[in-house]
Amino acid sequence: MIDPAGGALGAAELDTAVAELAKSYDAEAGGFGASPKFPTSMVLEFLLRNADRTGSQQALDLVSGTCEAMARGGMYDQLSGGFARYSVDRFWRVPHFEKMLYDNGQRLRVYLHWWRQTGSPLAERVVRETGRFLIDELQTPEGGFASALDADSDGHEGTFYVFNPNQLMRTLGVEDGAWAAQLLGVTGPGTFERGFSTLQLQADPDDPQRWADVRAELLAVRAERTRPARDDKVVASWNGLAISALAEAGVLLDEPDFVAAAIKAAELAGRRPPGRQVRADVARRRRRSELRRAGRSRLSG
Repeated sequence: MIDPAGGALGAAELDTAVAELAKSYDAEAGGFGASPKFPTSMVLEFLLRNADRTGSQQALDLVSGTCEAMARGGMYDQLSGGFARYSVDRFWRVPHFEKMLYDNGQRLRVYLHWWRQTGSPLAERVVRETGRFLIDELQTPEGGFASALDADSDGHEGTFYVFNPNQLMRTLGVEDGAWAAQLLGVTGPGTFERGFSTLQLQADPDDPQRWADVRAELLAVRAERTRPARDDKVVASWNGLAISALAEAGVLLDEPDFVAAAIKAAELAGRRPPGRQVRADVARRRRRSELRRAGRSRLSG
């Protein structure tokens, strides 16, 4: 690792970085700082590497607390996998519901590396579910991965994802509906807006088969709703994140579909004309430059 002045960072500097991160850690809710909370994938990767290098329990605890909180909150899609953009609140309860390819590519690897170091069943589940989300919901017919799913549908953010107790009762029946409401944190007043709640899974179900059945029924109901629009741009750099994550997860977790999807996307990237493989940040800088030139031209005219 290189510092801004050009010198190599030593063990002391890296350990100091861990200590500084610990100062901003939210011990009650996981993550760093206050709301809104963004999952800092590179920070978590750094902490995992530090824990592996030094045996630091502190570094590993920062990762474990954050990853568990994110995966159990409303920012993670408890029905079909994949993470929303960020959390509006400090408890990871209410997300900005947009799902981005580059976020999920990075988070998949974080959870994979967390699983590799700890054997966490939660981490393994999140990796498998998020990998399926990338393939099932973002893979394009050509084999690449689309950029994002919108936050909105039917004129409201989050409509596709949220439930209220009455919807659970109608779908599942009174007994299973009440059980699901308690399990998923769906309340009468709601945890989101208009009496709706995001779905949270703060504890593993005491009856896994019952949860599997409930999850399947809720997915079927959700499938009848208006789906958020998909941004079908295939951005090479973002696809690279998904390709590397799926390939690594596929090998480590013996998921051949993940490897096959990674290969298909990589082959698509190889077939694209070089001029079309423009990184998103480069494209944005180019557009800003064009706008500045246009503004100067108008002024000079």
